[in-house]
Amino acid sequence: SRTEAWEFTFREMGEVLGVAPATVLRYLRRNKWRYVAKKLRPALEPKHLEARKAWCEENRRNTFEAWIDIDEKWFYTVSTGTKLKVPPGTRPPRKSIKHKKHITKVMCLVAVARPCAQHRFGGIVGVWRVGDMEVAKRSSKNRAAGTPEFKDKTMDGDRYADMMIKKVIPAARSRMPWCDTIVIQADNAPGHASQSSNNRIKRYLGKSNKPNVPNVRLNFQPAQSPDLNVLDLAVFPSLSKRVGKVQKSAGVYDKEQLWKNVHTQVFSYSSDLLTRAFDTKQKVIKQVLACEGGNDYELPHSKK
Repeated sequence: SRTEAWEFTFREMGEVLGVAPATVLRYLRRNKWRYVAKKLRPALEPKHLEARKAWCEENRRNTFEAWIDIDEKWFYTVSTGTKLKVPPGTRPPRKSIKHKKHITKVMCLVAVARPCAQHRFGGIVGVWRVGDMEVAKRSSKNRAAGTPEFKDKTMDGDRYADMMIKKVIPAARSRMPWCDTIVIQADNAPGHASQSSNNRIKRYLGKSNKPNVPNVRLNFQPAQSPDLNVLDLAVFPSLSKRVGKVQKSAGVYDKEQLWKNVHTQVFSYSSDLLTRAFDTKQKVIKQVLACEGGNDYELPHSKK
């Protein structure tokens, strides 16, 4: 038997009850049992509860009108968890890889805000590929030595500060020029919250915050709180499915095409969906406060 409640197969339940698995299935359907995805949530310590509660209390009436959520994510050329539908007598196709780490992937930094119909702003601030342009040291079948090529990298403090200063902040001011002050919310990942990177960004903001230009200030969501960022909460799950669907239909698995697909899907993301995502974020804040900073709540959804 399973150690976790509700986690059993039809065969296991049938063996306990002495009936066929199909009988179990029919019974559950007749009594309207639901299939619910098993989701793991971050484990919260008392310090996390207090920080989440304080942040949500501060933003409980925030409408996030001049607010940008940012985060980075790996996008893969192929999905490893897809279930195949195979007819009888047919051998399912198999793909071989050395390791999951060897699947072609790109890391992208995405920034989104609440859409504004008055200013014809769809909510997408930008998407940027994380990495550096380098010169190939050796020749290969794909390029000659000395050819510039983009190398995908993980996010660290220096790279994060560079992207904030050179890309995210200028894009925020360009895309939302009607705002007096724009708040950029990031998570507490080591690369984001390092003292040196934040000091670099603050020094830049101290010099670049001028009259007639939207001021920018930083906001860090509490640790262990992906549910308080619109990207982790709603955008990334749906965006991954969209990119995966395009990749599957195209059948092209190189990094450059993957990056183009991610870029296209981000900028074609519906403003209605983004608005609903920010509405859901407001509801999540209320749920967190009701749970005294916890995350054991039913995820609220905004109606269409």
